[in-house]
Amino acid sequence: MALQTYLYKDACLDLGGGQNPGGHPICVVVTQPGWITIGPLTLKPDQVELVSVTASAGGNSAVSLKISPQAADALNGLSANALGEQINISVGDTVVSTVTVRDTIANRSLIVVMSNEPAARLAGVY
Repeated sequence: MALQTYLYKDACLDLGGGQNPGGHPICVVVTQPGWITIGPLTLKPDQVELVSVTASAGGNSAVSLKISPQAADALNGLSANALGEQINISVGDTVVSTVTVRDTIANRSLIVVMSNEPAARLAGVY
């Protein structure tokens, strides 16, 4: 567990983040209006390799993301430390989904269903 915590912190710093004052184990990165944030992890444009937006039922869009290996490692560490907890997925300041972490996220491809407006913002940024 100590190695996983170290790797998470190291990836956090590589992603441009840092810890909250008081040493809380949270990666904090200043976000931009169209960036996607998964829990405390913000994906900068150079960490997202592919974005695909597909219309889905109910006027929403399914956004497929392929993230860099480094971002995937950070997401894996985040998910390992948040098992059983709820995390928000946001685009800028808009929460588009809240999910309960059931297992570690160990791949580079993600699909997030959200309303059309934040999906369009993501497609424009990445």
